[in-house]
Amino acid sequence: LFGRDTENDFAFFAANNGWILDSTYSQMLNTQYTTNHATNINGKATIEPFGGVRIDLTLQQNSSVNTTSNFRWSDSIWDPINNYWFEGYEHQNPVETGTFSSSVITWRTAFEATDPDNPNDSKIFNDLRDNRNLVSNLLGSQNDSVSGAHSEDLGYSDGYGEGQQDVVLGAFLAAYTGKAVNEKNINVFDVIPLPNWRISVDGNRFKFMKKIFTQLTFQHSYRSSFTVGSYTTNLSASVDPVSGMSYGRDVNGNIISEKQIMTATIMEQFAPLLGFDATMKNSLIAKLEIKKDRNIGLSLSNNQITEIKGTELVIGSGYRFDDVELPFKINGKKPVSNLNVRVDISIRGNKTI
Repeated sequence: LFGRDTENDFAFFAANNGWILDSTYSQMLNTQYTTNHATNINGKATIEPFGGVRIDLTLQQNSSVNTTSNFRWSDSIWDPINNYWFEGYEHQNPVETGTFSSSVITWRTAFEATDPDNPNDSKIFNDLRDNRNLVSNLLGSQNDSVSGAHSEDLGYSDGYGEGQQDVVLGAFLAAYTGKAVNEKNINVFDVIPLPNWRISVDGNRFKFMKKIFTQLTFQHSYRSSFTVGSYTTNLSASVDPVSGMSYGRDVNGNIISEKQIMTATIMEQFAPLLGFDATMKNSLIAKLEIKKDRNIGLSLSNNQITEIKGTELVIGSGYRFDDVELPFKINGKKPVSNLNVRVDISIRGNKTI
């Protein structure tokens, strides 16, 4: 209902009805049991607070999960809650893969000033580095399997060093959304979809504009999304079946996350940041747009961030020819229409850090 996972397991339903090989032949089952679950949230709203002012709001969140396992009979299954062994069917070697994306707002960090003496320095990246310590100690306080300080990284919690996956992801998300580190802002799968917007203003709502323009529109648009490219179950992880917390360690003494994530990306666009499109009384057409965008990619294979910033200026001009007779006939008559001829020039600059 409403796209929620019902947790109904058809495999157990089939087993209880005797549709699957019994305990004698169950180990001969090699075909994997597969389930797919997708959640898509889309929202749209239009607000017109004043005459000639239109605000379009959109939000979205998409997730896809694919789970595979070998569903077989076992004569030794441990119940960690009731503390006893029993026999029955179970999912063996379950593996989960999936993707996740959500609309977000990263406006707070969009207009970072660049130090002319050190153009490659980034305050946001420095915030990310500082956030790691806060995220580490927050995660450490939630996991009963860790205690004390990290053996190698000073100021970090045991099990959550500066390069641990959940620490880096939480610090990345908090830094580039411009939010404080807390339980709500560090889990990438708990991101709440936030609205993006497009604003258009009819310039002719102002009387003095009507004397110059037959049509004048001001525009501003903002879009931002956070994406986990793909993730899969980390077969090296160990998870407490009661608390759901990971407790297995890697060679550096860090907790091995249950989900292995390779990349996370934030894409932000002002398309345009500010723009106008106008047709004058003398039929001249003018257009101006200032656009900004950035693409921030986090690679968790080497804990490297690549940030690409772009600025674009679009200048356009043209002319409107009124009542042009078209060179074909419809029902024996040549249709008449206005003809707009225009040329746009785009100048763009990119910077990669």
